[in-house]
Amino acid sequence: MKIIVLGAGRVGSAMAIDLAKDGQFSVSVADIDTSRFPALAKHSIRTVQADLSRPQKVQQIIARYDLVLDAVPGFLGYRTFRACIEAGKDVVDIAFFPEDPFTLDRLAKE
Repeated sequence: MKIIVLGAGRVGSAMAIDLAKDGQFSVSVADIDTSRFPALAKHSIRTVQADLSRPQKVQQIIARYDLVLDAVPGFLGYRTFRACIEAGKDVVDIAFFPEDPFTLDRLAKE
């Protein structure tokens, strides 16, 4: 299974490292900030530098993955979550955002 984590912050990096531990999953991480990429590479995690504030870029990046873990900062959370749903991807969202996620319920069910 190919998994991508959107966001290389503390939480996103920790999730990626945990998922990559036994080699069962192919794990990648995308973020605009590359400062954590060297530490991730030590765990055989692929990295993608990308501006995740652009929904079309998010959809382009996640296209080849089976599962998306959304761990972006809150100000990007809703927009990124929506982009994943619109792309038809299974997504686990741990990003906090003030918007009501249930406004995307119908879109997700479609």
